[in-house]
Amino acid sequence: MTACPQLVYPAVSLAAWAAMKAEVQSRYGVQINAPAGQRSLDGLTVEYNYDGTRLMLECTDSPGWLSCGAINGVIDGLVTACLAANPQP
Repeated sequence: MTACPQLVYPAVSLAAWAAMKAEVQSRYGVQINAPAGQRSLDGLTVEYNYDGTRLMLECTDSPGWLSCGAINGVIDGLVTACLAANPQP
C-alpha cells in the first residue's frame, strides 16, 4: 500500500505529547522513546515527528484491507482526545 495522507497538528503541548505516548503504549503496547521515528505493529507502520510544538504523523505501510480513512481516523481520534485533555498553555 502507498502512504496515507500526512496528519499535522500545529499546537501540541509537551503534556499532550506525553499523554499520546502513554496512550499508544497502553492501547497497542508500542513504546515511543524519541521525538521522531517509526513504529510498526501487525503490518501497520507509522512515522512520527514531534518538534516540541508540531506533531506530524504518517502511515507509510498497512495491510491492504485497511483503508487510509480508517487508519487516519483512529490516529486522529487518539491525538484529538489527548489534545483536548492537555491543551496548549
